[in-house]
This record gives sequence, C-alpha cells and structure tokens, in this order.
Amino acid sequence: EVKLMAMIVELYNEMKGRVPKDGWHQSAVKKGALLRDNNIQFSDFGTRRAFNGHVHDTVLQILMGSGAPLLGTSNLYLAMKYNIKPIGTHAHEWFMAHACMFGYRNATDVSLDVWSNEFEGDLGIALTDTFTTDVFLRSFSPLYSKLYDGVRHDSRCPFDFTDKIVRHYLDMGINPLTKKIVFSDALDVNKTLEIDNYCDNKIRREFGIGTHLTNDIGHPSLNIVIKLKSLTVFGEVIQAIKLSDDASKACGDSEAIKNAKYELELKGE
Repeated sequence: EVKLMAMIVELYNEMKGRVPKDGWHQSAVKKGALLRDNNIQFSDFGTRRAFNGHVHDTVLQILMGSGAPLLGTSNLYLAMKYNIKPIGTHAHEWFMAHACMFGYRNATDVSLDVWSNEFEGDLGIALTDTFTTDVFLRSFSPLYSKLYDGVRHDSRCPFDFTDKIVRHYLDMGINPLTKKIVFSDALDVNKTLEIDNYCDNKIRREFGIGTHLTNDIGHPSLNIVIKLKSLTVFGEVIQAIKLSDDASKACGDSEAIKNAKYELELKGE
C-alpha cells in the first residue's frame, strides 16, 4: 500500500505537469516553528501521499532543523538516510486479514494477540477503527489495555474519541496519563494544536502528520486509498472489508459489509 500509493501520487503529479508553487519551503518552516513552539510530539506520516520524493526529503530536513520534537518518519529510506527513528502503527489490513481467516468476532482478539507475541511489547500502538472503535474496545481487555502503550485515532471526531478512550482506561483501572493516543486523521498544524490542548491533563498524545506536511505545495492532493480486497483461505476467496468509525470510510463488498455488521451486532449503524 505505502509504496504503491507513493508511486501513484508522484507519477500523477508528474503526468499533470505539476510543480511546487512558490512559498512551499517557507510554509514548511512556519509549520516546524509552530510545532516547536507548542512542543508538539509528532512524526512524519507523509510517505503515501507525498507530492514527490524530493519534496518529502526537503520537508523532513526542514522539520529536523526546526528544533520541533520530531519523533521519527514512516519513510524507511529517509529514516536510514538521516539516522532517525522509523515509526508507524498497525495497518487496517492487519485486522482485515485476520477477519478473513478467523471471522469478525475473533479478528480483533487474534490480531492483538499475534502482534504482541511477534513484537514482544514493541510497536505498542493499536489501531482501533477497522470494525469501529466500539467493537475494538470489546476486545481491548485489561490485559491488552495494559500491554499496549496506547491506541491510534484515524477517523471521526478526535475529541469524542479522546473521551471514549479515557473512560475505557479508567474502567480498566488504568491511569490514562500512563497511556497515549496517536492521532493521525487528516491532521494539519492548527487541528493538531486544538487536539493537543484538549488532551491536556487527560492522556498523553502524539501526532502522525502526513499530507499537510509532504503535499502542501499549492495543488490539490490526490485523495486515494489502497486496502486489502480479499484473502484466499484454504482455497476459498474471502472478501475483506473495513468499516471505520466514519461511515464514508467503509470499503469492501457490500454483502460482506452487511454480514460483518450483523455478526458484530452493528445492524443499526
């Protein structure tokens, strides 16, 4: 998904004859200064939708030189080039694939269990919204809530999500200030500052900022996604679906979506 989308976006811009408009360097400098001045803990999540490799590289250099608390980048090459941390979280496809193999009721439990066994406590941010956050939290037991460092927000209202996650941790007997939310849903710097302020004294937070950093060069960004379509399990093709907290982000075969909602008791949503 990551490599394909990065190539598609860059080739699309090249075929359209687009070039970055004047001022994009200065814009990146201002963003870095705002993130620095407000001590925003953030990562570059802009690989998939970067305008092109050169812009991405340049923006990352600007951010690194800004003094902002940059935690890392999702781009493995740039992480290696500049000796900074490669960083990321669960992908939706992880849960989608396990649903194909083990069914929707078991998908979240199995996905969390296999991931934690594989990485032994590292990479401890769990993505919540593949089949809605409410469904995810049914499986996010005290064991997983304690084991994982936190969760990632990727759809719908970040403020409502924050309240829901804080309540969940309190219900599990966990101090939310020992956990974190990684926000990553179409963030810009101003939205990031609002969320950061809302989370104050509620829960720790980090931000994965993507398109706003690596494709804010004066042209509309290409709005595309790539998700798992199906998985062959013991010779049978199983359709993969994603629901999301935001109904407009749902994707997959309509009959499979209907069946998943029924199985997960989401018939009215």
